[in-house]
Amino acid sequence: MIEPVANSYGGVLVSGGGLVLLREPTRHNAGYVWTFAKGRPEAGETPRATALREVREETGYAARIIAPIPGTFAGTVGRSAFWLMDATHPPAPFDGETVRIHWATFDEARSLIELTETPAGRARDHAILTATELVLQGLPHDQRPTIQPQDGQLRETTRQGGQRPQGQRSNELSSYA
Repeated sequence: MIEPVANSYGGVLVSGGGLVLLREPTRHNAGYVWTFAKGRPEAGETPRATALREVREETGYAARIIAPIPGTFAGTVGRSAFWLMDATHPPAPFDGETVRIHWATFDEARSLIELTETPAGRARDHAILTATELVLQGLPHDQRPTIQPQDGQLRETTRQGGQRPQGQRSNELSSYA
């Protein structure tokens, strides 16, 4: 399989219930308020391995790759390639690059992405979200993401391990949902 060529690689976690995982970067790095997990490869690391590692580090989720998201996406500092992913376990603690994670509907994700301060970052993440929806629509039923606990209850987790049920959001989210 031909691997995409980009500066960084990441994943878009989607649940079987149709939720997409966003992360809030610490200090809103590069103007991103809500975005997807991604990062640069380590020496000798393949693009897929980079994407899986970055998702695990920045969201706490181990994942499996379901399908590539076609194309590369220009952001504020380079081009990124992404894969559609399915979580394989409940989240572990994530690294210091992420303040919190949030499972959102695709419509809610669009609204949260709008909070990103840079036009290039917003455009990139909207393009990734749209491409993810198209990939999902084309998948056979047996290849779609599995139902996750958050599909019925858990929606947000902070780095300190605090969790908010679906109907109870932080002030920042409730004003934009």
